[in-house]
Amino acid sequence: YLIPNFQNPTGITMPLERRKEIYAIASKYDLFIYEDDPYGEIRFAGEYIPTFKSFDTENRVLYAGSYSKTLSAGLRVGFLFGPAKVIEAIQALKNNTAGQMPLVTQKVVANVLDTIDYDAHLENVRKVYKTKCEALLNAFNKYASSKVKLTQPTGGMFAWMTMPIEVNCDEFFEACMDRNVGIIKCGAFAADGAGEGHAFRLSYTVPTVEEITKGMEILGALTKEFCGE
Repeated sequence: YLIPNFQNPTGITMPLERRKEIYAIASKYDLFIYEDDPYGEIRFAGEYIPTFKSFDTENRVLYAGSYSKTLSAGLRVGFLFGPAKVIEAIQALKNNTAGQMPLVTQKVVANVLDTIDYDAHLENVRKVYKTKCEALLNAFNKYASSKVKLTQPTGGMFAWMTMPIEVNCDEFFEACMDRNVGIIKCGAFAADGAGEGHAFRLSYTVPTVEEITKGMEILGALTKEFCGE
């Protein structure tokens, strides 16, 4: 299971060389790859990197996409592309456990795709997210402690902030919450649902540029308070 593009929660993208290495391992041991790519169409910087599915010569990749990140988060409509036998098995399991996705939301997506210029829409989404991401990165560079690290996303919705190991991240988190700055502890993304860690996910999708800048100024001041200049 992989999120190769603008991964949630780190925002990083897997290089093509690494993708090919993983595919070679999957081929050697006859493994299946589930390529989860809900953010792939939201690249606003850097060069396009081919998907696993694009060089899947053995039909061992199941590619998953989503319209919830490009059209509307509330729709929760996606799609799968892969081996017919696998798709059929998943569809049978879905039908026998949870039925199907609501037809209304599916019809909304279908109608939108039939009536709008989807490529032009994606370009607009990319411009909006690029502007917001740049606002977050610029404010971080201006206000945050030099001891704190932040990933540099080239697409998607998230950035990953790593604190020095000696910082009490629980106290830092509570200080942010007290000042109405929303961040998510890294433990929320751990496989066991817990675990110690010194990182946080930041998201730049919903707030305005002004709100991002204000929030990052507050967050930056707190990083200097907890970590030093």
